Amino acid sequence: MKMIRKFLILWLCLLLASLGIYGQNVPLVRSGRNGSQNLRYPWAGGMNSMQFGSIDINRDGIKDLVAFDRQGDRLMCFINKGNPETIDYTLQQQYAKDFPRLYDWAIFADYNGDGKADIFTYSPGWAGIIVYKNISTDTLRFERVAYPYLESKAEAGKVNLFVTYADYPGIVDIDGDGDLDILSFWGLGSFVEMNKNMSMEDYGIPDSLDYVKTEYCWGHFAESDESNALFLDTCVNGAGITDTLVREVKKDATARRHTGSTFCMLDLNGDGVKDLLLGDVDYPGLFALMNGGTKESAHIVSYDTLFPDYGSAIRLYSMPAAAYIDVNNDGVKDLLVSPFDPGLYVSQNKHSVWLFLNSGKNDKPCFHLVTKNFLQD
Repeated sequence: MKMIRKFLILWLCLLLASLGIYGQNVPLVRSGRNGSQNLRYPWAGGMNSMQFGSIDINRDGIKDLVAFDRQGDRLMCFINKGNPETIDYTLQQQYAKDFPRLYDWAIFADYNGDGKADIFTYSPGWAGIIVYKNISTDTLRFERVAYPYLESKAEAGKVNLFVTYADYPGIVDIDGDGDLDILSFWGLGSFVEMNKNMSMEDYGIPDSLDYVKTEYCWGHFAESDESNALFLDTCVNGAGITDTLVREVKKDATARRHTGSTFCMLDLNGDGVKDLLLGDVDYPGLFALMNGGTKESAHIVSYDTLFPDYGSAIRLYSMPAAAYIDVNNDGVKDLLVSPFDPGLYVSQNKHSVWLFLNSGKNDKPCFHLVTKNFLQD
């Protein structure tokens, strides 16, 4: 009987934790270096390889914070009290059941311009993208609109828009026409492909997911197959490419495959074109790639390996992924950075969510590191 009673108590604790009841108003006192400390959400679980999105979870008109942990494909719902210039989130896991199942990566972006964040996530077994449209009214609801994978038109016709589980693509309006385009690395790495959304061109509204692969070397740069070294003014079919560079970026292509990169697209210098924050597997930093081209024709002209500055350069154990969203309700987007690699030993334990607040503008940010354990503390 004693064993059965212990089992029932354990089962009840796990059930309450899964429903979000634990962590609402049940502090747990633990000893810290400076004495006892109350934890607001002691049964919430850890945060390891985090991806973040901004979405109105409880349908009150305020953007909340959804946190997706790639380690375990686990979703956490943080309700935002919405006070200006204040960071005040409450974990309410009862909303997690309203989200669809997400795999490996998730990007929350409004593709049809209705003001509600939709979801792009990995399609297991297909190396592609599933899309869920946000059809919420009073409650949060989603409808699957692309399955088993999102398609893109290429020379051979419509094919799978290729994105692996090891890549975090860039899904944003690159050309400024009002619909969402997609950037991802070519299957063998090195070069970035651009899949342009033709919704505005064909229908005049951004409510469709009609993609065409328009560029095989977006930005005219290459990344080495052997490291995170970058080569500018480079394309497979570009003029002036050297034999040495060809050997470097294509070396052992049949034996070694592209093993993972992360994209975060934003305008870093206010020139009206999207720049790129690029993370790479096995490397701790984000490179800031500056786009000196136009909205229609990107051209990476320089890069910064110590982004965002020399005093607080991002240094996570492996493969940081960034989200550009407003965290403190001041109308300006901030930067959240966490490891994308789901390995058990690369999450940096209690310091794997770095928050940089933005004291600048959305199109010309000025980032300041305020914590390395956002929400984890």
